Amino acid sequence: MFTGIIEHIGVVESLSAAGNGGRVFIHAPGLAGTLAVSKSIAVNGCCLTITSVDGERFSADLSAETMNKTSFGARGGELKSGARINLEQPLKAGEEFGGHFVLGHVDGIGRITHLTADDASESSWTLGVKVTADFARYIVPQGSITVDGVSPVSYTH
Repeated sequence: MFTGIIEHIGVVESLSAAGNGGRVFIHAPGLAGTLAVSKSIAVNGCCLTITSVDGERFSADLSAETMNKTSFGARGGELKSGARINLEQPLKAGEEFGGHFVLGHVDGIGRITHLTADDASESSWTLGVKVTADFARYIVPQGSITVDGVSPVSYTH
């Protein structure tokens, strides 16, 4: 369980993909030293299990499902070495909850269509995301979704 409040930025060192999944190595100075093998971390909103920690980097295995439904394997928009990514550690029992409940289970990939500043506020922006019709039917009006792990992104039709 996550909040959608991004705590750290990491960089993809390498991403190897095969037909049934892959592995990602992420450079995350200041964070990697606090991580442990077999613990969870949200990478661009996708909950992954840490498989190794070495100095300032960590790795995670990617299932075929993860490759198919996230930016790790998105055709034409897949993450590559050098890509900056959002990182968030999971909620811990007893800690303050300061965001939204985010499961880290990614349901699909969208394409950003526009990003425009709202005239009424210098700190408010409108982000347009195109999703498939099959996916759009599950988005709840007045609800929230995450984009690369950032929450809330409010839905309007």
